[in-house]
Amino acid sequence: MNGNEILVYIVVAIIVFLIFREIICWYWKINRNVELLTEICGKTNRNVALLTEIRDLLAGKENSQDGVSPVAQQSPSSPDAK
Repeated sequence: MNGNEILVYIVVAIIVFLIFREIICWYWKINRNVELLTEICGKTNRNVALLTEIRDLLAGKENSQDGVSPVAQQSPSSPDAK
């Protein structure tokens, strides 16, 4: 075997590997699962941002009504609590 034959075998092995990889990914729906998980992750991040915004808005309303800082509301045993 010379260097050219080895190079041809390596190239053929890589091509066969890539073909079988695509077939396996298609059969097990791996590519679709990755797309769905990415979509779910994006929606989850959006929900977290919205819930954080709602929490901050509600905390602002409670603080403006009570006149008490959020730290005092969270720890009633602190000396700042009224």
